[in-house]
Amino acid sequence: MDALILAAGLGTRLGNLTKKNPKCLMLVHNKPILGFWIDAFIVNQFNNIYVNTHYLNEKVESFVKAKYGHRVTLLHEEKLLGTAGTIITLSCKINDDLLVVHADNYFTEDVVRLMIDGHLNRPKDKEISMLIFKFKGHPKNFGVVDINNNGNLINLYEKCLVSTNLKYANGACYLLSNEIIKTISTQQRNAKEFTSEVLPFYIDKIYTIKTEKTYIDIGTKKNYQLANS
Repeated sequence: MDALILAAGLGTRLGNLTKKNPKCLMLVHNKPILGFWIDAFIVNQFNNIYVNTHYLNEKVESFVKAKYGHRVTLLHEEKLLGTAGTIITLSCKINDDLLVVHADNYFTEDVVRLMIDGHLNRPKDKEISMLIFKFKGHPKNFGVVDINNNGNLINLYEKCLVSTNLKYANGACYLLSNEIIKTISTQQRNAKEFTSEVLPFYIDKIYTIKTEKTYIDIGTKKNYQLANS
């Protein structure tokens, strides 16, 4: 399997915390959050690990080269391509299933191993495995998922504005089969945003994998403090 870590974001919600340091290098328990993901992919013996860069790319590239050298391939984007755009651009280099993650999600469970095991045992008609987690707070802050008893996705409600009995949210961590990558790169070749421009076309192809452990998007000051608590 191959891996893509999305690390190009601006981190604007973190205010002055990301003026001099990119969000993906923010420290969680004294370790850059990007390092958690790269280490997990190395431990799980991924063939190729890609990291896209944009904002303060020199700092990200310096960190990756110094710590991981040739183990990681850097993909600089002069203009942000969006999650879908990055996947589509990379698709010509991918000949295996691809695990796509956002660098700013902090985890305590080995979600990489969890995703691999779940994906290998997914129903035969599913081409995308999606990590989901139990969310706390108002659903407007999450992409809330509706699933059946078998873990198959029924629907995805992005930033739901009304109260709901649904308990799980999209963790923005996807394991894509090589076949679906080829399909997306053809059928949605001009897409930029993955959740709004790609996923709606493949609801019946998505299998969900639950983590019951800590899984936090550190993109706000509140969540960043929570991750470090």
